[in-house]
Amino acid sequence: MKESKSLDSIKEYTNKFKKDRKFFTENLSIYQDKKPEILYYYTSISVLDNILKNETLWLSNSKYMNDSTEINYTKELIHNICDEFLDLHSNFDKFFKKTIDNLLNNMDKDLGDTYILSLTTNRDSLALWSNYSDYDGYNVGFNSEKLRGMFDKRYYYFKDKHERPIQINDEDFLFDFGEVIYKKDCQQKILKERILFLYNIYKDYYDFIDSREFKVLVACVMYDISYISIFLKNPSFKEEEECRIVFRFINNELKNRVVNHRISNRVFIPYIKLSFKKIDHKNYRNIPIKSITIGPKNNLDIAEIGLMSFLESEKYRNLNIGKSNIPLRY
Repeated sequence: MKESKSLDSIKEYTNKFKKDRKFFTENLSIYQDKKPEILYYYTSISVLDNILKNETLWLSNSKYMNDSTEINYTKELIHNICDEFLDLHSNFDKFFKKTIDNLLNNMDKDLGDTYILSLTTNRDSLALWSNYSDYDGYNVGFNSEKLRGMFDKRYYYFKDKHERPIQINDEDFLFDFGEVIYKKDCQQKILKERILFLYNIYKDYYDFIDSREFKVLVACVMYDISYISIFLKNPSFKEEEECRIVFRFINNELKNRVVNHRISNRVFIPYIKLSFKKIDHKNYRNIPIKSITIGPKNNLDIAEIGLMSFLESEKYRNLNIGKSNIPLRY
């Protein structure tokens, strides 16, 4: 009877966790309070051409992002949190430390189903021009409120490998749209609540840690931690002022239908194509672009003239066109 009651309690935790994304008090949304008017996307001219012609955004698999240390940074934070409260003279604490180490070793596998579009509130960043366009690309300024609204109201669809539209249901994926958190104390608060929760359930239900019910609950918490790690970056990157659109697939069959691959630096990069539905029949274009900025290395006078001609031919109206203000000596 006692065993049955304990397993029921574990199931109850799991059900609550799956139903309520605010199961924990410390959540990303508490610290994502910026309301920028415009979000910028730095890119090359070929990607800009695709965005403007097809109104399609490409979200890349998170394991192939530029900053490959992101997951390691979260792991380091968790190790430091454990070091603060664990007593390694205690047999249970030693067991928990080893358990956490094993769980963290498998955490990056969860990111294989996660796709990201990186935006920023910084219109003219030397580092971002360098990272994403070799200084001679472009950045696209999106109306932040309208872009977020299109995602919140599901005014979008995915494309399969044959460019056919694919509609998806809410239960097929997780979605977030928010800024990256760089403040270490905020990151620690978010992670510490989850690690302490794991510590307590391992302690309270130690006799059941080999049960399927317990393993499912732990997997749910670790899935949440790995998802959160997408929005946590080392404070040394704070000048990027990054905001991310994140999709995480739960339905593997759907994922296999929509994932494409592109080649970059001799590597096949998984990505997904996302397009927008027509919601305003007065406007020919749906994607909420407000501005386009030309990179600092692109000094050709015809770059701006050519861009304006292209925008006119693609029926884009009233966009602010400008050039980077960063002076380069080469």
